[in-house]
Amino acid sequence: MTEPIASLSRAANGTLWALGAGFLARVAESGETTIYREADGLPGGKPGAVIEDRDGNVWIGTRLGLTRFRPSVAGAGRFVLFGRPQGLPDEDVTALFEDREGSLWVGTRAGGLAQFSDRTLKTHAGPLSLRGQWVESLAEDETGALWLGWRHGVVRWKDGAERTFRPDDGLPADHVLAVLPGAPGEVWVGTIRGLARIRDGRVDVPVAFAETVESLYRDRAGTLWVGASNGLVRVTGARADAIPPEPGFEPGAVRGFAEDDRGAANRRR
Repeated sequence: MTEPIASLSRAANGTLWALGAGFLARVAESGETTIYREADGLPGGKPGAVIEDRDGNVWIGTRLGLTRFRPSVAGAGRFVLFGRPQGLPDEDVTALFEDREGSLWVGTRAGGLAQFSDRTLKTHAGPLSLRGQWVESLAEDETGALWLGWRHGVVRWKDGAERTFRPDDGLPADHVLAVLPGAPGEVWVGTIRGLARIRDGRVDVPVAFAETVESLYRDRAGTLWVGASNGLVRVTGARADAIPPEPGFEPGAVRGFAEDDRGAANRRR
């Protein structure tokens, strides 16, 4: 596949989903690939995010709304679009995340968060400070707290209580593009001016790295990988080592990861 990929997601069963402009690719563990396009019912609009939930529904976020795709269903009901009439606060979907309870959280560009829970769409969910805001990224730590990156810091939200971390607290920049739980008690935060770590409520910058962080990934061995605006970086302790692009790839931003059963990370630009 040579088409640019906007979002990657690996399901619990090993299936890899790749979303791009005008296509959705399903790559089984066997390597068999199925491509869905608009002629098959795939929604149009600039692609934003894709995720498969625990029930086998594939959720696709674009600038035209949120689509639920049921691969096992034929005909009507296979692709169902949710927009403002169905309860989304904004139709430009920027982030998707399924929490440990099975709720689907939907980040939008201008409407904050929505939540699907027990087949019910809650239009306004999550921290009050993010109502009407652009949610860039979502993650959940081992305590069940949600972490949300946006243009004015990163928010920790749990049981209705929220705390926002900003440059005054030690972040390299306000604009947060990526959040990723690490070891117990710590969360990595990627900003437009580098990487930070929040550990037990305190921010530090353990790695001298000032590039824009587009994405973060922690592999099964515990290694932290950074998708930067200028390529791929591996973080080990206080070291940040740039990884040269593979043959055939031009240097560029790395905005997502998925790990295969051999422990190799697939990355997309």
